[in-house]
Amino acid sequence: MAEEYWKSSPFGEDSIFHPSWEEKQKQLKLQSKQLLASPKISIKCTGTERLKIKTDCVVSINFILGGKDNNWFGFEHHLELSSNDTNLKIYNDKFDVDNEWTFITNISNSKTGTSNLDIKSANNSVTTFKFDFVNEKSVFDRKAKDILLTENEKLVQEDKVCFRVADKELALLVNDKSLILNNYENLSGFSRMDDYEKKGYIYKWKKFLQNVIWRRHTEGKYELKPYDFADGQKTCFSDFIKETMPCMGIHVYHFILLDGYHVLVLIVDNSNNCYPKFKIIDQLKFREWEDFSKLDNELLTMTRNNYEGACNASKRTDINSSINLCKIKIK
Repeated sequence: MAEEYWKSSPFGEDSIFHPSWEEKQKQLKLQSKQLLASPKISIKCTGTERLKIKTDCVVSINFILGGKDNNWFGFEHHLELSSNDTNLKIYNDKFDVDNEWTFITNISNSKTGTSNLDIKSANNSVTTFKFDFVNEKSVFDRKAKDILLTENEKLVQEDKVCFRVADKELALLVNDKSLILNNYENLSGFSRMDDYEKKGYIYKWKKFLQNVIWRRHTEGKYELKPYDFADGQKTCFSDFIKETMPCMGIHVYHFILLDGYHVLVLIVDNSNNCYPKFKIIDQLKFREWEDFSKLDNELLTMTRNNYEGACNASKRTDINSSINLCKIKIK
């Protein structure tokens, strides 16, 4: 009845007496402010660096708006994302945001090359970002992560031989069943890595020597046990991994602890440009995803926790605590 009254009223629906008049004025002010404002948009965390992305890998890009959030009614900017590249998929393309806010969109591209991502504001100003999509053989898409984790779920507590478990997981990853052997007698993680290298599945590897990376001392009857990083070595593992990540995506490493006592697979996911993370899988237990910044300390902790078992298995009071890290690639 009220709406019918205002429609037939001499004052009309746009009258200052209409119950919705105040709300309409707020919306008009908001639209006016959006039209006047040109947002300053940048990519968060990685600055002006042009990001390289693995083809067919969905990645999360964090953007941030400059200026100061005035905390006034409504959102200061309406943004729309688009591209003239029909192969570029934009999974989130509309945002209402204020200054100082972060917004995240997911993108992917099935083709190699440079793609533009345009961000248009309400006043038709456009900010353009360029992304390079590459078909890098040492980087995998998110499906690879699912393949490894699904296989690991089947193998945990089922197969007790750590380097055979790694073989089964990596054989699926690179689609080569010949990596799974019928007989593992007298073999080790080192001999398996030699086989991987001969078959062309190693992108880059490094041996982190115990006398270089660790501070070591005697604990109980166990000698030369690592207890901390040597000077300048606190980020030695993460530094190597950063050097071997040529673009955003999923990165997979085979690594060997304590003279071959334990072999594991390390998955590094940097498909979010601000929040890289890692997960370690083996035949013993499930581990959670961790922030990439914790990787170095995690490898120190794993070395310490397995040291006594490795010594006992070899009937020694000390054992080589060097670590071998090998990055996996497809042919």
